[in-house]
Amino acid sequence: MESRAKQIGKSRLDQLLAYHAKYFGNLAVTDESLAQALYLETSQQENFVTAVNNGICTALGGE
Repeated sequence: MESRAKQIGKSRLDQLLAYHAKYFGNLAVTDESLAQALYLETSQQENFVTAVNNGICTALGGE
């Protein structure tokens, strides 16, 4: 399983398919649904980064 995980990490298409499975389960894979999955994953990562930065600023007494 670790080997397959490394392969997925190197293949952009495999990553997109993993995102698609995460967000849409058994929905048919189309260009549109892959784009939506990529958008959702990117947006979630951006929100996570913002939350971490805000938490660090709050912990250090910044604004």
